[in-house]
Amino acid sequence: MNEDVVLYFLILSVLIYFYQKKTSWGFLKFLQETAADKKISSSDIIKDNLKINEKLSEDVKGYKKDTNALKWIIIVYLIYGVLELFLV
Repeated sequence: MNEDVVLYFLILSVLIYFYQKKTSWGFLKFLQETAADKKISSSDIIKDNLKINEKLSEDVKGYKKDTNALKWIIIVYLIYGVLELFLV
């Protein structure tokens, strides 16, 4: 097996691992840490209508932008791999 292919899939799996970590439990952990820094109680992080507290909205927007950027890096990396596969 070509070492370039092994390296490609290794990098891809690391990117996907960090994306999953950032989107699931990572988001909840981020909310708890940010709320603790801003002295917001755990029960006030998410309101009854499932909206996030206004004091956390700017931090959440930045977190979502980071996650979205990581998603696009993975997509571009996948496209690069497919093009490399078919053009070589």
